[in-house]
Amino acid sequence: MARIVTGAGAAGEAAVDTLSPPAEAPDADPSRVSVIIPAYNAATTLDETLESLVAQTLCDWEAVVIDDGSTDSTGEVAVRWTERDPRVRLVRQANGGVSAARNTGIEHARAPWLFFLDADDWLHPDALQYLVTAAEARPDAGLAYPSVTRVAPDGVCDPFHCPEKLAADPPAMLRHQNQIAIHVLASRRLVRELGGFDTRLKTSEDWDLQRKIAFSGAAFVRVPEAISYYRMRAGSASMNGVQMLRDALAVLERNPPAAPADAGDVWEDDAFRLTLYAIWCAALEAGVGRDPLGVFEGLDLRLIDVYVHLEGAIECMFDAVRTGGRVPKTQVAREWGKLGPALEPLFQRLQDDAGRLGLAQILRYALEERVAREHDDREPLQVGSTLSVPIDLLNPLPDIPHPPGVDAVQLRMSSGSAPVGLLRLPLFGPMPARDLADILIRFFHRGYYFQINRTLSRPGFWASAAMRVPLAAVGGLPTPGGLKRRMGDALKAAGRAASGPA
Repeated sequence: MARIVTGAGAAGEAAVDTLSPPAEAPDADPSRVSVIIPAYNAATTLDETLESLVAQTLCDWEAVVIDDGSTDSTGEVAVRWTERDPRVRLVRQANGGVSAARNTGIEHARAPWLFFLDADDWLHPDALQYLVTAAEARPDAGLAYPSVTRVAPDGVCDPFHCPEKLAADPPAMLRHQNQIAIHVLASRRLVRELGGFDTRLKTSEDWDLQRKIAFSGAAFVRVPEAISYYRMRAGSASMNGVQMLRDALAVLERNPPAAPADAGDVWEDDAFRLTLYAIWCAALEAGVGRDPLGVFEGLDLRLIDVYVHLEGAIECMFDAVRTGGRVPKTQVAREWGKLGPALEPLFQRLQDDAGRLGLAQILRYALEERVAREHDDREPLQVGSTLSVPIDLLNPLPDIPHPPGVDAVQLRMSSGSAPVGLLRLPLFGPMPARDLADILIRFFHRGYYFQINRTLSRPGFWASAAMRVPLAAVGGLPTPGGLKRRMGDALKAAGRAASGPA
């Protein structure tokens, strides 16, 4: 039986045995939202979580903290808060896991809306106001979801914007993969009708509940602002790719039958979506520092050929490996010496399952280029076999070095503080500044170069290390997006740069 602390009297006197409240008691409390906070050994973070609630611009909330059998001073921290603020209530129970704790909180909630917040996360001061206002504006709303900010161990923030398309078609968007975090506002009535969280799931329990809400026909409302903060912790369940894949397979088995995918729409294919999720879990394991192939042990799972949608697979691996490594996307390039090699077994597994010779190399190159795109340093940085070089077209162009093992350079071009675009070049040897200026002048004059296969534009893929040719004669450059807007200014800048020191 759960024990609830009301905050009256001393800590030892405040805890009394009580039955769960009635299933429907909407008038028992004037709160508009009940914040459900499961807490297990969260003594060091719970204060920050509750401080963020006290700072909310929407004041009519209640917080239900569920001490899930903590062995530290979590309960004592929560008791102090019940004495400080009557809106905070504490329920104690034997350890049953996060889903059981949330379900206990749902039983004790009294407001019409529930918000799920973990005991090591926190909110922007306007979070509840934005979410409740958005949800109350839609009579058919069952769930409102915000964008979130991931917080790395060093405090660096990494916003993650939840998809707008989810609100347009929740069942389709949640059918194959988790799209949003646990930080959602949901109808208390609907959550109770749907049975709350599945306590058999150690991970993906939030996705499972969100899917049930979506399949019920309730509307989803998007709040675009990143108003919740998620702490990236090494020991959290969401850092266990092996468990996540197994729980995801259990969730996916509950899918209603799908219509056959359109011939050209691979994204609607269940097998491809499952492959992407498996890749995500494997890359997460690689980022954590474990064997990425461990997620497949004991599973009869054949991955389909990801070459049919290469960019989707690359984006999936990029997001997962940096999540596992708890690295913001702008810092992944600096950690690539550790993260890149950890993915090699996954590259080979994808090549073997697809039966496509050279796929591992294609994945390696494409992922290096994706990582280099986020490199925000002012100095060149080697990312595997790719050299990422920042170029300010308003300044004299630099000589491009040729470090060992590099066979491509990715130029991150800007005009002062304004980004211009990306340009990838094969690199056979050192590139003098004058040769680079000639390439840029020709590039901006034409607007594009002929695009060829990613691997064929890599000298290391098809030529020996001794091969040397003039760089100005090499084509194979992809068309960068958004360059035409600044092409005129950049052309003039490249011309001025050509007269700089060689």
